[in-house]
Amino acid sequence: MKNEKLCVFKLHHIDIWINNVEESIRFYSYLGFNKIKEIDKKELNKKFIFMEKDNVLLEMKYHYSNDCQHNNVKCSDNKVFGLSVENIEDAKEFVESNNLVDQEIIIDYGILGNKYFIIKDPNGINIEFIEDRGV
Repeated sequence: MKNEKLCVFKLHHIDIWINNVEESIRFYSYLGFNKIKEIDKKELNKKFIFMEKDNVLLEMKYHYSNDCQHNNVKCSDNKVFGLSVENIEDAKEFVESNNLVDQEIIIDYGILGNKYFIIKDPNGINIEFIEDRGV
């Protein structure tokens, strides 16, 4: 039973956890990505590097300590596929009404202030729906 309400999803970002900041920046620069922002949150054990190519954001996260776990996954193994939406509440309603997941959906705020929620696809990949307000 599909939801009658139209909800448009666009590729927003790809989120990867990295082991080496400089090598990763250099690698993705060769592929045409431009570094647009870096946020260092050493007190939270994280550094965020944002790169962009063709209106797609590459969000790289680095952890200073190797003992990082996120949602029971080693951080360096974590991958996220991000989809932008105009209204996060509409996206939540769409996912729930189409029974795409059987988990509770919790809307939160990201480091850049955007509202988002994450679900898992049938393969366990994190799919992030993010209300797009730009970087």
